[in-house]
Amino acid sequence: MPVEVLRDTLKQLRAGLSQTERDGAKSLLAEFNDTARKVAATGTASFKSEKLKGAGGPEWEKLITAAYKSAALEHGHYPNDGDSCLLCQQPLGDQAVELFERYWEFLTSTDRTALVALDNQIKAKIKGFESLTLDIFGEDTIARTYLKTAHPSLNEQIIQLLAILKLDRDAVVVALQKAGETFPGDGTMDLTPAFEAVITKIDADIADLKLLSVADAIAKLDAERVELRHREVLSKNLDDIEKYVADLKWCEVADSKAKPALSPRRLTEKEGELFSRVIAETYRSRLGQECSGLECAIPVEFRTKGQKGQTIRSLAIKEFALDQILSEGEQRAVALADFLTEAALNELNAGLIFDDPVNSQDHQRKERIAGRLVEEAKSRQVIIFTHDLLFFTKICGAAEKAQIEPMMHWVQRGINDKPGFVSLNDAPISTPQYLKTKLAEETLAQAQQRLGSARVDLVRKGANQLRRTIEEVVPHLLLKRKREFLRTFFH
Repeated sequence: MPVEVLRDTLKQLRAGLSQTERDGAKSLLAEFNDTARKVAATGTASFKSEKLKGAGGPEWEKLITAAYKSAALEHGHYPNDGDSCLLCQQPLGDQAVELFERYWEFLTSTDRTALVALDNQIKAKIKGFESLTLDIFGEDTIARTYLKTAHPSLNEQIIQLLAILKLDRDAVVVALQKAGETFPGDGTMDLTPAFEAVITKIDADIADLKLLSVADAIAKLDAERVELRHREVLSKNLDDIEKYVADLKWCEVADSKAKPALSPRRLTEKEGELFSRVIAETYRSRLGQECSGLECAIPVEFRTKGQKGQTIRSLAIKEFALDQILSEGEQRAVALADFLTEAALNELNAGLIFDDPVNSQDHQRKERIAGRLVEEAKSRQVIIFTHDLLFFTKICGAAEKAQIEPMMHWVQRGINDKPGFVSLNDAPISTPQYLKTKLAEETLAQAQQRLGSARVDLVRKGANQLRRTIEEVVPHLLLKRKREFLRTFFH
């Protein structure tokens, strides 16, 4: 069911259970009850008898109604003089004829006729209410699938509206069936404005898609899908994030108020003593290894000093600071070695994040850094942000040698130049990902879970991924054999 049809159907359902309809049903029932009381008081009561306990009761009324219909089979003016009783077949006397005439007058009275008409109207009302179809928003409907993902708030409002309409419909029907006086009021919400906003958004998206090429349209939809996924992840972790921020604010306040009142001298001295005894020598040794691995084995000295209860460490060459002697690239290499040393000595084994760690480095050191970070990835998660394609290819090469399969995502600007859009499993140079059929297999598995056009789109995407794999594998194998041939030839 399209969104527009869903909107119109909900309008009709609300109209069918509007306050006007409810008031009409309530008024009809009140009129029926008044007429029924009048008929009971002026009709059946006059026929009650001490001789017959059932006279004037419901079963008695059914009996004379059947007698009235049977009398019509005799002739149009039953009973006349000389007619026999319909039950005992004995001749009727004047008193019996008069009693039958009173029966017929009771059955054809104006109040009773009105009561029958009102009863038929109530039955028609009940039938009308029961005919309202409220199961229009099932889990498998197109509108439910779309709104659940794109407009979850409206999706929940529709579910609540239909639930309220069902409860109200059932309550109105019960009231009419049992001649009750209690009718639920109409407290439902008009969702038409929300629907109009959604339909306007859909129309705008369709117009945009018509202006875009197929590739651009797919890219836009993929960006929206990624954004929705990120929003979902954020919503699941939002409470933890807010708590973390609140804790940081508390620590900042505590630090600003409590710290000035304390004298950290003894603490500084003790921390400096422990740092020198437990950490310093290990740190120096590890730093030397890291500097050597990154080809920056220069006479860097590791120094510490206490300050306000903390041990401040620094790197220098003799009495000079690093920036007075080393080039920018060498400074960055030493800083990276220092960071890797600190990470190696941290027992938490937390993941590492690097933002363009090869700025101002030559290609040889880039290769060294790529190999070192890939080596680190064997024991912990390593995340690298880079704009350097050469460094990126060296990481891919080092990962292939180390038999590590990297995950590559492309962070770029999206529609209207908005930053922060992520294309999963994609990169400016994504050859390593396509040397295997994993991406195509994952897309095929997704397609098997979808239906209709969604499945067709995924099958096309998987076919493109498989074609890309073939395009990448063939030259890769040919070049690999050529390198092996040249290596054998020159040796």
